[in-house]
Amino acid sequence: MIGNNFATYVHPDDRVGLLSSIQKALDGEPLEGITGIGMDYEHRLVSKNDDVIWIVSRNQPIRDPQGKIISFAGISHNITER
Repeated sequence: MIGNNFATYVHPDDRVGLLSSIQKALDGEPLEGITGIGMDYEHRLVSKNDDVIWIVSRNQPIRDPQGKIISFAGISHNITER
């Protein structure tokens, strides 16, 4: 995913909801699964060869000096076999 927007890999059926949740967090709206500590969500990714995998992502907000979320840093785990 280096050099590419992660959203290009998100399954089309999950993309709008996921990006909407991220935008709402950036706008400061409190949401289920999103806190000042972090953001957890499950969604599907589509690989270059069109394999679909399920992942859970855990992200921490990166804030500017005023406390506004400016980015997220995180990690994802493949949960397809779960």
